[in-house]
Amino acid sequence: MFTVSEPDPPRHSSLLKTPVSIAPDALDFRRLIDRGQTIGWAEATAEPMLLTQLLDAQAEGCRPFRVFFPLTFSDCLAAGHPNVTVTALGGASAGRRFFANGAHNVVPANISAVPGLIASGRLPIDIVMLQVSGPDDAGRYNAGLGVEHLHAAIGRARLVIVQVNPELPWTYGDTAVEPGVIDILVPAASPPIELPARPAGPIERAIAEHVARLIPDQAAIELGLGAIPETVTHALGGKRGLGVHSGAIGDGIADLMEAGIVDNRHKEIDTGTTVATMLMGTRGSTASPTATPRSKSAPPPTPTMRWCLAISAVLLRSMVRSKSILPRR
Repeated sequence: MFTVSEPDPPRHSSLLKTPVSIAPDALDFRRLIDRGQTIGWAEATAEPMLLTQLLDAQAEGCRPFRVFFPLTFSDCLAAGHPNVTVTALGGASAGRRFFANGAHNVVPANISAVPGLIASGRLPIDIVMLQVSGPDDAGRYNAGLGVEHLHAAIGRARLVIVQVNPELPWTYGDTAVEPGVIDILVPAASPPIELPARPAGPIERAIAEHVARLIPDQAAIELGLGAIPETVTHALGGKRGLGVHSGAIGDGIADLMEAGIVDNRHKEIDTGTTVATMLMGTRGSTASPTATPRSKSAPPPTPTMRWCLAISAVLLRSMVRSKSILPRR
């Protein structure tokens, strides 16, 4: 059964690290993982699939270890490794295969609590894996598709392993990753996870139309995941001046932004900017970002997620700054 640990003192050094670059076939988890340690990685579309595939291939040669992720959409890590204990926030999406025989290792916490649990040491992560784009002219990397608990995990990890993936977008907000927090760089291009919307049926459309009637012009909205939230975006075509302050955004929000329906002009905070912690959608054509970059030396855009580059969006670590879901009257 999973239990949240008592806080431990930070285990990482305050000294800046000097990253070492190695080829994918030279990454040896058997030498990196100590008995009983926990490996965590960027969740959902931000998962560094090359690294989780390598971990899966080498898992049974490693000493017993744990893994943690809030949410996964991939099947890179098999569920049958006898020496691997999987903990997660639940069995949603592809993660359900890990809990077919019970939910005793589900972490009893809301997703908004995960960064704080990790930062306090109550949810320890010893090795962090993520993927980044870059570096820019200043040597900084970029987490691209999502941040959520990453900075908290990096701050306490013993080891940070980074896949440098040129197919990721360069996004703005809290997505910068300084080279001094990285131990190992693994250069490898691989397509990020795509999440195309599922076709909507009559029930989803009816629900979406009802929800749309409850949303006034100039409202700030937050959407969850799945067919119904995505269908709701299709029902908002007649609205004006909407804002977005959401955990995740995808193709439906991108369509509303490109149509001028979402312009964020009436938000009480982060005015003029769509804010999220995770980008989930499909790939598209190259476009120039319209967000004001936090770094003037950001690299040029590459072919990547359409909604990452064609719209103004900023990824932040937390949504707790949101004060209101309705515009000030």
